[in-house]
Amino acid sequence: MFLPTLQTGVGWYNSGELTVAAMTLDVPHSPGYPLFTRLGNIFLRLPLNCEPVLKINLMSAILASSAGAFFFLFLKIAGISTFYSFCSAIWLFSFSTFWEQSTGAEVYTLEILLLGTFFCLSWEIIFNAKNSRLYFFLWGMNYSLGVGHRPTFFLLTIGILLLLARQLYAKKVFLKPENISYIVFGLVVGFIPSVDLYFRLQNPERVLTDPSLGQGISGFIDVFSAKEFRKGLGVFTLPELLLRFREWLLLMISDGRITAVLLPVFLLKRSGRVDPQVFLFSLILVVNSLFIINFNAFEASTMLLPSMMALTGLSAHAMSKSVRSESLYCIPTNVLASDDCNNSRRVKVEKYHVKIAFAVMVAVSVFLSSQKMEPRSSDSELWVKRLLFLLPYSSTVLINNDIEFRPIWYLRQAKKLRTDINLRLVDDISESDVVQLKRESDKGRLFGTLVYPYDIRSKIGKYLDISPHGYLSRISPGGSTHSDYSQIADWKSIKINDSFSIFFPEPLKSECFTLIKNSIADRSDKNNLKNGDVVFFRYAVKNYSPDCFVLTYLCNEKGEIPLTNGVMTAFDINFPDEKDFGEKRKNDFYQIFKRSIVIPDSFPHGKYFMKMLIGKKDVLNKTDLIIENIENLPWLNANGATEVFILKNAMSGKPFIKASNEKDLKRDALWLNFDNPILLDTFSILNSN
Repeated sequence: MFLPTLQTGVGWYNSGELTVAAMTLDVPHSPGYPLFTRLGNIFLRLPLNCEPVLKINLMSAILASSAGAFFFLFLKIAGISTFYSFCSAIWLFSFSTFWEQSTGAEVYTLEILLLGTFFCLSWEIIFNAKNSRLYFFLWGMNYSLGVGHRPTFFLLTIGILLLLARQLYAKKVFLKPENISYIVFGLVVGFIPSVDLYFRLQNPERVLTDPSLGQGISGFIDVFSAKEFRKGLGVFTLPELLLRFREWLLLMISDGRITAVLLPVFLLKRSGRVDPQVFLFSLILVVNSLFIINFNAFEASTMLLPSMMALTGLSAHAMSKSVRSESLYCIPTNVLASDDCNNSRRVKVEKYHVKIAFAVMVAVSVFLSSQKMEPRSSDSELWVKRLLFLLPYSSTVLINNDIEFRPIWYLRQAKKLRTDINLRLVDDISESDVVQLKRESDKGRLFGTLVYPYDIRSKIGKYLDISPHGYLSRISPGGSTHSDYSQIADWKSIKINDSFSIFFPEPLKSECFTLIKNSIADRSDKNNLKNGDVVFFRYAVKNYSPDCFVLTYLCNEKGEIPLTNGVMTAFDINFPDEKDFGEKRKNDFYQIFKRSIVIPDSFPHGKYFMKMLIGKKDVLNKTDLIIENIENLPWLNANGATEVFILKNAMSGKPFIKASNEKDLKRDALWLNFDNPILLDTFSILNSN
């Protein structure tokens, strides 16, 4: 299941970060994942002829397969039949989220593996009276490794500790001093990766996280306990929690089908005395789900793998015990025997139709999830190349140490991609930082993604000019107005009103750039573009009109505007302000703007027109054109999915505009030239990705 769908390259979110951490033994984001990165470092040494990220992806697939094997074994130890244990393990694999996490560089399948091994050891000690020293040593080591990998491991194993306490209280389990000493010894050995993390945190040359974090014992504790993420707990209002619970329910039904929810409900309704394993799975489901629903984090849904394991475990119990896959029939030992079973032998007759139904349900789940799996692509790597190859030599890029930085840093480490570019990590920005940036912008080689922190554009925009440059934003000094009309003497002039005139170079043709063999080239055939191409265009604005803005967009021959996730993507919007014109804003001064539009990957092929409208800012804010959120985003990962959407579609600094055709754009008193839009260019998009 996993190998044919293995991610072939670096992905978004944690993939690049974790791979680089395994390559260099740098420290990724809290809690540091020392066990995963050390295992990855060992795995990278295997003589496999492939790039590093593919090796780590393969390691994740092996960890996931091992997790399924121990989950199967745990169900078997607890008395579930081999058939239902095996089917439940395959069913867990088929959950779309589990499948996705098993085919890329991620840490969550290792957590499931550690839970599976810990539960198997615990069951043998608590209920099967295993008193071997090795069991107690492995039990302690497993627990320490789990907590060191992800501290929430403690929350997920509370059920085991409660079951152990109950058996100790009932005197069904006895812990001798010798056993306790082996548990302590195991805990110490399992803590070795965490000690390794402490020493790695003291390295001042770290890049993946702020090297000032994690210094000393207190800093180590802050990283180990994920202090920076604790502020994301309990931040939602009750209506938001209800929406997130709804999203949780839809995710479970979508990933594991409706039976993943119905079977556990059926089991809990029919159960009399609570089975210890049912109690354990129920507690995991409640603790993990409530924690994630209340936790504001990117990719929160990926942290729900323990809940998915709990649901499949409960379903296995529902099928094996509550549904009664086997029935007992009495066969008299002689013809004179009474009708009761006192003098009869019992014969088990299996209900094969129940087994067949369960097997078919699992097979359907596997098939549907395989269809739901996103095509194996390297869109993050393609985005990095498109982003970087448009930059001049020795440019500086302001970038947040998160989603956008991680694939860039991986490709630099693994493939030495654009090592001439200076990547400046910006997690926060102050007034003094902006002053420093002003000096750097004078060189003309300062750029940025400017997606996060959320206030970075407004802070920089007070002093510097920000304009689109393909998938990035160019940061340059503001107020560079001109009075010499020789630069635009041969440009076409269009007067919008008495206070606003716009100029275009003749002929009205744009510059187009495309990614060809790991480099950006000026497309010679500018009439035929492809998805991902960048279109640059210039215009000049005479006079300063604080109320006007410029919208440039693409539409087809029917006036239709293709949308991505319900919003426009192939457009540029420019709000000229006082800073653009400096202190001289008389009628004999003008400003030249160089702007860009990216052809989204989602755009269908066909003929397109690039048009321009001049609008009024105060009227725009009163319309319903601008919306807050894009469509089809999971509530459990809305922030992360939105950021990836903005990066992939070059939407930094742009509002979300919902208009599927030119008629939708029309609003009373909004546009100064709606009936006569300016046609800048005409071209065809040859193919759609």
